[in-house]
Amino acid sequence: MKSLIYLFLLCFCTSLTAQSNKYLIENRTNLRTNGIIIKQNIVGFTVIHGSEKAEDAELALLEAQLATTDKLSYFPEIDAAMAYYFNLYLKNGNENLLKDLILTYENRVPQEASIAMFNKWKELRSLSKNKDIQVFGIDIPVSYKFYVKLLLELTEKDKYIHDSLSVYWKNLETDYSIGKDTPLKKSLQTLVSQHQSQRSYHDKKINDPDLFTYLMDNIHDSFKDKKQARRDSLITKNYTTLNTIHHFHSSKQFIRMGVYHMMKERFLDIQPGFIASLIESGMYKTSDIYVVQGLLYESKVLWQRTYNENGEYTGYTEESGFYAGETIPGVQELADNGLSDLTFFDLSKEQSPFKQLISLDLGIWKFLPGKSFADYFDGAILIKNSKANVPIESLN
Repeated sequence: MKSLIYLFLLCFCTSLTAQSNKYLIENRTNLRTNGIIIKQNIVGFTVIHGSEKAEDAELALLEAQLATTDKLSYFPEIDAAMAYYFNLYLKNGNENLLKDLILTYENRVPQEASIAMFNKWKELRSLSKNKDIQVFGIDIPVSYKFYVKLLLELTEKDKYIHDSLSVYWKNLETDYSIGKDTPLKKSLQTLVSQHQSQRSYHDKKINDPDLFTYLMDNIHDSFKDKKQARRDSLITKNYTTLNTIHHFHSSKQFIRMGVYHMMKERFLDIQPGFIASLIESGMYKTSDIYVVQGLLYESKVLWQRTYNENGEYTGYTEESGFYAGETIPGVQELADNGLSDLTFFDLSKEQSPFKQLISLDLGIWKFLPGKSFADYFDGAILIKNSKANVPIESLN
């Protein structure tokens, strides 16, 4: 992951001429005072994990999408069960539920399970009062916790399934982790197998059998190792499955995932990420999707949580240096053209300095020959002087 982060921050190292500076000046926006307009129906955002103002940058992009639509399909880096309950939070405002969801998200991206993320969702709820924001979970399962919770809701009429799962839900010591061979995982393996052979029977007793089947497919995928099924392949499969039901092309879409998943091109020697897969499959054209990379400058990121000998949370550590972009050559020129702590740069136009050809080879990470930064990303948000995320565990 360090190599991946370093590679894409290094893309900004191109020496900027006076003409390049002119381009940046003409194509920048202060996100603290002005909104932006992006014509594409699909907007993506990615940034190094763990910095507080990254959530402000995402909100600015979300608001740009919502300014031109009453309906938005939102794809965070979460699974189907979590998406169900994030949607419930947007409706009922239960902050205990929200905190529990973000604590669970720590299993996927520890640096994003933060107070900043908690506050972002509170702001999203405010936005959802006037706009139709629908959250979709297309990632592989983060934890089995919310799958069990949702399956219990769907199986109230099926005593066998409901009772078998209730045992785990009522036990405060239940291990919901994905990677271990736990008693819960073995029970879920049995349930998936039974559903595959007796779907017609289950459909008669299950509330929302289509959702139940989708959850079963998700759980089944969680049993596979990386050699059997790549994560981005499963994300793409889930998106395609839900697209047949929800017709995502009919509404605006916003996607927030990690850097690799959001690249519009693949590398030489590895499979494409999610966005590149959508393009390579022919579902969308490159021009249909506008991806923005957040670039941290003079900022810090959450690094690790600390615990005492009893396993109780005691605090956290921070990291700066190249992880936060502040020592990368070329970033300074962007910072010199910044208008505030959040400056958006449109890098997609023909005269953009970021359309210059870049040839990089940093071990396993290699750009395709003749490709530029602008082939992978369309815009950037310079995020300056950001504090590190504070873990959600610190929230009183």
